[in-house]
Amino acid sequence: MSGSEDSPASSPLGRNKDFNRLLAGSVISNLGSRSTAIAYPLLGLALTGSPEWAGIIGFCSLLPSLLFCLPAGPHVERRDPRIIMLVCEAVRLLAVAIIAVSLITSTCRIYLLAIMAFIEGSFAVFYPIAEAKLIRRVVSTEQTSAALARIQGRNSVAQLLGRPLGGVLFGLGRAIPFLVDMCSFFASLIMVGLIRIKKIEPGSRLDGPPISYGIRSGLKCFRGEPFLSSATLLVSAGNLIYQAEFIIYLANAKADGVHPSIIGLAYGCAGIGGVLGAASAKSIFDWLGFRVVLVCQWVCMIAVSILTISNTSATFGVAITIFVVAGVISNVGLQTYVFRRIPNDLMAHVVSIELSIGYAGTAAGPLVGGFIYSQLGSRTSCVLLAVLSALLTLTAMNTKPLRAPPPVAVSHPETVTERKGGAVPPI
Repeated sequence: MSGSEDSPASSPLGRNKDFNRLLAGSVISNLGSRSTAIAYPLLGLALTGSPEWAGIIGFCSLLPSLLFCLPAGPHVERRDPRIIMLVCEAVRLLAVAIIAVSLITSTCRIYLLAIMAFIEGSFAVFYPIAEAKLIRRVVSTEQTSAALARIQGRNSVAQLLGRPLGGVLFGLGRAIPFLVDMCSFFASLIMVGLIRIKKIEPGSRLDGPPISYGIRSGLKCFRGEPFLSSATLLVSAGNLIYQAEFIIYLANAKADGVHPSIIGLAYGCAGIGGVLGAASAKSIFDWLGFRVVLVCQWVCMIAVSILTISNTSATFGVAITIFVVAGVISNVGLQTYVFRRIPNDLMAHVVSIELSIGYAGTAAGPLVGGFIYSQLGSRTSCVLLAVLSALLTLTAMNTKPLRAPPPVAVSHPETVTERKGGAVPPI
């Protein structure tokens, strides 16, 4: 990285110390979080023997994503994103430490677990939004797609390893996954703390308009980008289908007496898909540009259709691998658009809106999957989701911003004023 703090680094990503610190902190934190994501419902089940409580614990960790994504954007815009990331990791470290100590001292109660899961989930909402804002400070615009692909790839490895690791650690001792997560948050704190960019960006304001104004500004910008809004809605619908398919597979596998280790292995194929998608994302994006979103929707439709033939662990593993490969590539394309088009002083607002819409699909998916499975059974439910995926693909094909997306070559405006002033060529 160059010595300047006022412009993104132009050095190659492999020699960009700040980017690699950011990448390391993100991956280490994600690895610990993935392991405890499995440990939370397992611990809830172990403490109460109730599957309902296990579900409630999972809901407590997810609820903040729906509640806080929109206000998180304006908060991030007002402050140094690096400081926000440090605060998030510190609070999350404290939350898992409280759980670990309560388990070691045999004082853990289900209500404490629910509260700590909610607190950790709340601060987990702010981290990726602040990270998205910080990435622009540490890499150049031309390096955005490559940087995002690397982060996606490393986090996919963390996802691949984290879930089985959490199960193994929980088997060794209830407190161990949370102790390991403490170490991951501490390591992430060190990595992010070593990033040398400390100056608040020109577009950031500690004293600014009300939070509601920031949300309205972000929504106005989001609606003013037809490609972004259309693609985000498409991705959210894909999230719903993905989560619904998993619930249907899980219920079907349980009914067939499939061993939990096989279920975990099948679901772990999502991590393989993430690694493959990240490895190929830049090359495919360079080839297709923003058309990659529509092409990947076709691939997702094919993956969902596989499950109408058979919903065994093998076919689910294959389908979920294909689905996630396409999802990661599509996500890199979508995030590249955000980084290249959205002004600096609206970046966090727009990312928070984008995440909120995506989380809505993720949250609704298990409810939809469970309902249609209970009403229709496995095969009919898979056929219904395949039909929904086909309808989404047809809708996307007839949506002009997705069918004829803007060209890739564009530099983002630094501020809304600059954007209105015409300093940036239209796309």
